[in-house]
Amino acid sequence: MAIYSKLSNIRKLTNSSLGSIIEVSNLNFNDLSNALLEFLNNVSYDETTNTIEGLDSLNVKYINVDNNLSIKLNGLTTFNIDSQGRAEGNSFLVEVAEAKRYRHTDFNNWPDLGIPGEIIYTGIQNQKPEFGEDFIGYLDGRGWVSLTGGGGLFYQLTLLEQLGSPGIPNTPDSGSGIVWIGDPGLETHLHPTTQDLYFTDENGQIFSLTCCGGGGGGGTNASYVETTSFTANVTKTISHGLGTNSVVVDFIDTTTGDRVDAHIDNYVLNAIDVTFTQDISSVRVVVVSAGGGTGDGVGIFHTITSDMTIPENAMYIVWGDLTIDPGVTLTNDGRLVIVNGNFIQNGTYIQSPTGSLEQTATNISYVLNQGNTTFGNHILWTDNANVWNPGDSTAAIDSQADNAYVTKEWVNNKKYVEEYLSTGGMAWDTITHNLNSQDVIVQVWDMDAVPGGIVASLAIKNATLNTVEILSTSPTNLKAVIMA
Repeated sequence: MAIYSKLSNIRKLTNSSLGSIIEVSNLNFNDLSNALLEFLNNVSYDETTNTIEGLDSLNVKYINVDNNLSIKLNGLTTFNIDSQGRAEGNSFLVEVAEAKRYRHTDFNNWPDLGIPGEIIYTGIQNQKPEFGEDFIGYLDGRGWVSLTGGGGLFYQLTLLEQLGSPGIPNTPDSGSGIVWIGDPGLETHLHPTTQDLYFTDENGQIFSLTCCGGGGGGGTNASYVETTSFTANVTKTISHGLGTNSVVVDFIDTTTGDRVDAHIDNYVLNAIDVTFTQDISSVRVVVVSAGGGTGDGVGIFHTITSDMTIPENAMYIVWGDLTIDPGVTLTNDGRLVIVNGNFIQNGTYIQSPTGSLEQTATNISYVLNQGNTTFGNHILWTDNANVWNPGDSTAAIDSQADNAYVTKEWVNNKKYVEEYLSTGGMAWDTITHNLNSQDVIVQVWDMDAVPGGIVASLAIKNATLNTVEILSTSPTNLKAVIMA
């Protein structure tokens, strides 16, 4: 404290004598000069640059800076505020920051490990393609995540179960959707009508993540489920969207778990009409496609060329061989039936606990017996010695691997063929076959599709002992083949 000591030593002048005044003045001037010099040395004042470099601290109420305010460490500027109010530094730590705008500059070489809580702008030319241009933040448990929802890299996505009893989220706004977890049995539909959820794999192939894909490479759905209520004797239209009127329908009372019956009519491509004779508050309607739509479309494939799933409560039936191509997976959660054919598994077949596989052959005994009863000995069969024998051969054929031959005369008496121009417009055409039986097999050929015709999947009603009715959407040259 030499400065204060020297200043406190300044003496007061007296008029005792001229010599005394001169001596005191000299002492005072010397103390003032030394104090001022020591002060300038202590603050390291440089008169050439007009700077003070050695001041340890400064406590003031206000500081007015005309140009720059700089903070240095070891001669290097670490923080600077210029006369235009722009601040620049390495970091800025505050408890609360408030501003009209924050402008992040490109940070295209951000590190793999960040500091939890930091936010950066990746920039247009960033070196990590998983985000692209984005705002990202660093979390201790997840690493870098997108703050815009437009990207990000995740190993998995974990969802929490929806709360409530039952926990059902509110309907989302138009153009959006919700993925959520809840109790089993809350679904009201299985086939989306206006939106769907998809997955694109690394090969660019697109898969639906919702229920019920179609047969090998096809796009048609195999089934539709809806839970709804019915009022007694009031018809309700069920829009299944399966693109076919060849469907099998079942009804389950969800309250009792029992199967219930209803009247079904007006089979059209994507809907049916249902009428109950009693009020039922909750009925699960299960609609299973028999395969394909009208016209020349085909919904059942003998060769599975792309990954396919048979949904639970759905049946996939094939007459003849069924082949899975190499590299293709067939997942069976429902019922797979192969009639008079082999199951050739060049690819992968997966059968879940709810799935079943049946390989069966048609029973020729019924056909042979009917032929013997109606037309006499028009049936020939071979025994183990390969000798043809006439007459009733059903017991032998059922018991051993014999060959059977039914004569053309017998077949022609049980067959009816008619070519006609269909009415179209969802109208039913009546075909009179006079076979005196409702146990008939009907196959319809579209003669306009290709030369020689192609099998068409059309709705058929077994009207009477001698007639059937066939539904068509447009006037078409058709050929009906009917076997009794």
